[in-house]
Amino acid sequence: MARVLNVYYFLIILVFAILTLSLQNGFSQENGTPQENSSAPTTLKPEVTTTTPNTSQAPQDTVTKSNDVVTKEDSSPITDDQILKDTNHSVIRRIVIFPIFTNNDFRQEADLAWWKVREFLSEQQRFLVATKRFMQQKEVDQPRKQLSIADAIFLAKTLDSDCLITAFIDKNSLQMQAYSALDGQLLWKNSLEFTQAQPIRVQLETLSKKLIQDFLASIPYQGFQIVDPLSPKPLVEEGETIMAKADVGAKSSATQGQKVQWIEIHRTSSAPLASN
Repeated sequence: MARVLNVYYFLIILVFAILTLSLQNGFSQENGTPQENSSAPTTLKPEVTTTTPNTSQAPQDTVTKSNDVVTKEDSSPITDDQILKDTNHSVIRRIVIFPIFTNNDFRQEADLAWWKVREFLSEQQRFLVATKRFMQQKEVDQPRKQLSIADAIFLAKTLDSDCLITAFIDKNSLQMQAYSALDGQLLWKNSLEFTQAQPIRVQLETLSKKLIQDFLASIPYQGFQIVDPLSPKPLVEEGETIMAKADVGAKSSATQGQKVQWIEIHRTSSAPLASN
């Protein structure tokens, strides 16, 4: 009987031990699940690290390609005619006329001729002519001869001008040149010879006015269209008539209702845009 009880107790202890071991295994499996989840971000890090060198390599390739492009451009310089091939001519509204360059000779007569030319342009009411005070404020109130492209562009930006005009005495003639603010190139140039019948100081005013008149005649348009900012339509319909507003100045012979033609001007070379 005692042996039977011992066996019975032994079996109970064995069953209890087996249950204890099974419970421990169950907890160890549950604790293993968070460990697997926590390892997931670790598996992504190598992917990010792998893409980093690729992204840093891309700018290097881009720089190399851009350098190749610059090298090709430098090897084949672009000519002035290629640059100006598709340049559009802008409407001339603001004009700056520099004092006449005379090598300090006939200074008083040259200043008087300069005033007369500016007065003539202002009377046309087609242009806004820079005043002497404005030029003095910009520190550009001085006689000038030929202008380089860089000087013309710089002065035009400084003075907010569309056109720069210089006049100067060259040997036995009076030269006048007009420069575009858009590209610094010549718009127009002409010269008139002094006669031997009168002193040069007497002829300065007359020749200056003739040259500025020739400049106005060389501009291939007589006005420009005005577009209302509140209704930005270039054409206005009034009944069966299509009309447009244009500024032609005060001295034009154009009348209301007269037929007009629109033109677009392109520069194709570095030669003066308008000829006399």
